[in-house]
Amino acid sequence: MPSASVEIPASEPIQAFPYKPPTEAIRRQYAHLFSLDQPLQPRLLKTAFDKLVALALLLVAAPILACLKLAYMVEGWLDPEAKGPLFFHYNAVSAGNVFPKYKIRLIKTKFIDAEGARRGDWHAFSAEWTPESRTRVGHVVKKFYLDELPQFFNILRGDMSLIGPRPLAVHHYERDRAQGHVPRFLIRGGLLGLCLTSTRALPKWVTSATNTSTWSATAPPPPWACFGWI
Repeated sequence: MPSASVEIPASEPIQAFPYKPPTEAIRRQYAHLFSLDQPLQPRLLKTAFDKLVALALLLVAAPILACLKLAYMVEGWLDPEAKGPLFFHYNAVSAGNVFPKYKIRLIKTKFIDAEGARRGDWHAFSAEWTPESRTRVGHVVKKFYLDELPQFFNILRGDMSLIGPRPLAVHHYERDRAQGHVPRFLIRGGLLGLCLTSTRALPKWVTSATNTSTWSATAPPPPWACFGWI
């Protein structure tokens, strides 16, 4: 499988795809995973747990989403450029399958490519990486990562898991695969994961159960660590 770095278009924010090819050491350590040619079947108990937790958190988040909808409406009245839907989606990949990844809109509608949005193309919303394109409410939403809340619905649908590598847009997934990575092909993408946190924020029983006690805040676990929980 290829493992060379892939050139990122100059028009695309570099933060959108910060991933590097797997090293030879990683390939050797996880050779049994690189040899797989089919996605892994999700565990029934974990899927049930994911959906129960996602449903509970969606209920908790409902008042927040209602307040955000009201805030977007008020800002839209004050600034017509900020008008638009609360939610949007683009096509992403989880366990090799394409699905609509839902998020909260951060940017003014004039920065959204309407035709690309209808196709679910990530590029239609790429201006969200530019702070100047965001609405006032969008700045607050981004600051507290509230734009990810709709992905609890993706978990309920079975598109994602609570824990796993972050699902990438289709073209980013293809770039990730071209670099030689396999996690996003083998397992469901996650809203959260050991690959996104440091053990400083994890309870002791988690680090013990997942053999992560040697990781630190300055040396967080690699994406491959997600396999211990998935």
